[in-house]
Amino acid sequence: MCLLLAAATVSVEAQKPAVPLAPLKIEPPRKPWEFDPLGRTRSTVKPPKQPPAKEFESTVKSPKQPPAKELESTVKPPKQQLAKELDPRLQLVQTIDSGFTHFSVVEGAVKGFAHDFEVGARNHASYESKIPLELLKPWKEVTRDKRIFIIGAGKDSTEISKAAESLRAQGNAVFFYDFCRPLCSSEAVGAMFGTSGRTMLYNTPSAELSKYVKVEAATARFLKGLDSKQPVLISTEELLAGRFSMYVANKPTPTPSAVK
Repeated sequence: MCLLLAAATVSVEAQKPAVPLAPLKIEPPRKPWEFDPLGRTRSTVKPPKQPPAKEFESTVKSPKQPPAKELESTVKPPKQQLAKELDPRLQLVQTIDSGFTHFSVVEGAVKGFAHDFEVGARNHASYESKIPLELLKPWKEVTRDKRIFIIGAGKDSTEISKAAESLRAQGNAVFFYDFCRPLCSSEAVGAMFGTSGRTMLYNTPSAELSKYVKVEAATARFLKGLDSKQPVLISTEELLAGRFSMYVANKPTPTPSAVK
C-alpha cells in the first residue's frame, strides 16, 4: 500500500509544468562611492553633494590683510627723544637771545676768542687737523644733521658730558670745547662749529655770567644768518686806552718856565 502511494505522488509531481527561471541580471561594476553595504540600488545611493565653487570659496577665506595705510599706522618707528626732553637746559641757538647789544665792551681775551672762533668757522678745512682724532673721527662718520655743537660754560662740563652721552645714544656726534684735552685752539673750536648741523646752548646761571659763552652764541647766531648785524666788540684795554688818550688830549699844556 505504501508503495502505491509513493508512486502516485511521483506521478503527480511529474505532471506539474516546469517554472522558467528569471534571466540573470548583471549590473555594471559600481563606483566606490556607489557601494552600499546595505544592498540599496544605485537609484537610492547618490554621490555626496559638492558645494558650488562660489560657495566653497566663501567658506574658506584667506586671512584679511589690512590696507597699506592701516598697516603703516599700526607699525611705527620708535619715537626719537628730543634733546630738550633729555635736559631742558639744552636750547637751540636760534631760540635764545645772546644778550649782546650791537656794541659790547669785553675783555681783550674774549674779543680775541671771538675773532679766532669766526676765522676757524669760515676756514674749517684749515683747522680740522688740530682736533683730536677721537673727537674728529665720530664727527666725520655721521651726516651733518647729526653733528651737535654745544656752547656752554666750563663749570657745567660734568652736566654737559651727561647730556652729550644721551645725545650720542641717539646716533649723534657731540662736541663741546672742554672735551678737548688739552684744550683746542679757538680756531679749531670754530672749525667744529663750521661743520656742525645743530648748535645748542647749555643755558645755566654759569653760562649767563660767562662772556665767552655770550660772545660765542652771538657769533654763532650771526654766522648762521640768524642776526643781520654782527656785534661790535670793544676790549676794556681799547676802552681804557681811548679814555687815556682823550684825557691826555684834553689836559692843558703847562706853560714852560723861563730859563734862568
